Amino acid sequence: MREIKYRQPIWISDKFHEWHYWGFVDKGAFTGPCYHAEKALKESLAFTGAWDKAGNAVYHKDVCRGNWPYATICLVEWDDRRCGFYLKPLDGLGRAAYDKGYKLNSGMFRVIGNAVENSELLVG
Repeated sequence: MREIKYRQPIWISDKFHEWHYWGFVDKGAFTGPCYHAEKALKESLAFTGAWDKAGNAVYHKDVCRGNWPYATICLVEWDDRRCGFYLKPLDGLGRAAYDKGYKLNSGMFRVIGNAVENSELLVG
């Protein structure tokens, strides 16, 4: 079963400062978001259930580098219609790799940043 946890960006003077991790993050204990739950849910990014080559947890809006036939740099996105995460190519042919059982080709790529801290990575 996929762990239910999120990371919430903390902003100081409109600049990213750090991540606050919340949800069931420590041996089943629940840690809450930093502020009003409705705002926290809009800003927080969900854990996908996948891990990269280096063993890092993969979250929604992470930017990944891999050796796929359809792209080398992808953004982790959510598809409401398919109810799953997928890898959206930022270069290449534009084909998406859809999540099968929360695995996202787990271990076949490396997280190189995310859309919050490293928006410059979104330019293919």
